[in-house]
Amino acid sequence: THLPSEVKPNPFGLLNMLGNVSEFCQDWYSPDTYASYNEVTIIDPKGPTDGLEHVIRGGSYKNDAADVRCATRDFTKTKKWLITDPQIPKSIWWYSDCTHVGFRVVCEYYISDKK
Repeated sequence: THLPSEVKPNPFGLLNMLGNVSEFCQDWYSPDTYASYNEVTIIDPKGPTDGLEHVIRGGSYKNDAADVRCATRDFTKTKKWLITDPQIPKSIWWYSDCTHVGFRVVCEYYISDKK
């Protein structure tokens, strides 16, 4: 382990993108989503328009080291992650038994000419 401040940025200048929790994504999961894409680079591909489970990406502390990478893709397991949810009816948003998935907050950043 290491302190977060000891991490060097990746080639895009981003820090601490992987390792603690997998990223909950808005995309719906389908096992064959990428089969329809050819080898052309696709930016922000759109998957299915609906589904039962969402995509999670990046790997977490529960994954083997080889699976802690941006390309790692899995899906939510809603029923399993709600076992101890005390709410009746069960919440579709509170994964009480899931400590290894989180979400990322993103905003635009403008660099000014001033230092």
